[in-house]
Amino acid sequence: MSILHFGHLASSFDHWLMGVPKPEYDVAPHEEVPIKRATIDGN
Repeated sequence: MSILHFGHLASSFDHWLMGVPKPEYDVAPHEEVPIKRATIDGN
């Protein structure tokens, strides 16, 4: 593993486990996203 990989790993742990704000790891947009009803209903 490279040093860059370890840096990414440490940053992702900081974000997901410690709650450190890191915009590069945000997976959802800041505004609401509509959900398809078929996804909820199982169709």
